Amino acid sequence: MQSQIRKKEAFKVVVSVVLLLTVLFGSGTTASALTIYKSDGVYHEEGYIFVGESHSVIASHAVGFETVGNGGVWDYGGTIPVIYGYIWDGSRSVTQDGSPNTFTMMGNLFFVFEGNDNEEEIFVQMSKNYIYSDGMGTRGRGVEKIHEIMDANPNIAHWNIISFHGANAALEDSPAVGSFYVNSYRNWINYEFPEADCYFMSIGTMKKYYRGVRHKDAINNALAAAFPDRFLDYTAFYAERCPDRMIDTVHWDDGTYVDLLSDVLVTIQQKQQAPTKKIPVLSDLTIEEVQELCFTTNRTVLYSQPGNGVVVCPFCPPDLPVMVTGITNNGYFRVVIDGKEYFTLTDGLIK
Repeated sequence: MQSQIRKKEAFKVVVSVVLLLTVLFGSGTTASALTIYKSDGVYHEEGYIFVGESHSVIASHAVGFETVGNGGVWDYGGTIPVIYGYIWDGSRSVTQDGSPNTFTMMGNLFFVFEGNDNEEEIFVQMSKNYIYSDGMGTRGRGVEKIHEIMDANPNIAHWNIISFHGANAALEDSPAVGSFYVNSYRNWINYEFPEADCYFMSIGTMKKYYRGVRHKDAINNALAAAFPDRFLDYTAFYAERCPDRMIDTVHWDDGTYVDLLSDVLVTIQQKQQAPTKKIPVLSDLTIEEVQELCFTTNRTVLYSQPGNGVVVCPFCPPDLPVMVTGITNNGYFRVVIDGKEYFTLTDGLIK
């Protein structure tokens, strides 16, 4: 009961505080049916976009409560200022029972979701197609909204996009679902948002919700293998708070989302401040000569050099035979395809 009272009181304050921000920042908006993304017109060095399912809806509220009475400033413990102007009201849409269902955001923190009312909204954001990109212009609704936010906020110099998606797709109980996410996210990196930094959060599959799901970690495992520097593994964080900090079989309480997202932002900032590693070149490496036939997988990415980040082919069809002619001391296979040499991480092929 106290939690419900707190949320009702906080909601009133959120609305009043951010209405003031709206007056100060002005309008100029790119809107979808239920989510409205505005620019505050203030220069921000970094911007942050979280895309997800119902987790994203609850997290948007939880962070909104944290910024109540603080002018939209989120004191999350990091070094980059974060402003989260948030209005949750019924100005454009209400739920079937008349509750607020319009979400307006401004500042340099945004959340992507559809809403929390009817089945159509819920199923759109739960579907794995929400984050889909084929790298040629066909994209899911969640990806479209990320573009809307970026287009509406030219005052933000650099973007960080964090996907908190896949909780429902993991129920497919199929190893193939991991490939779907990997392929879409590669297209995020190489096609949709090449100037942004993209990160992918792990799914908390230790919950009762996934009991009996044999391949519940297919997405986590695929992302960890394909994007070791971009995968944010919060398995230990989830396990420490499960089930005591959960409000049902899937979702956490507000404090857990605040702690989780705070850590995500701090972790990203630490990654960006870390010293730049020297890019290895062939002359710096040793190569063990081998002759071995291997096969591609859904994790196979071809590079022009071992470790320089130049992607020749972002993904390959699985089960294609390739000849491995060498193994570098920094973890790459040298392969020959159609008479040309390429490099791929050693975990990208199977024998």
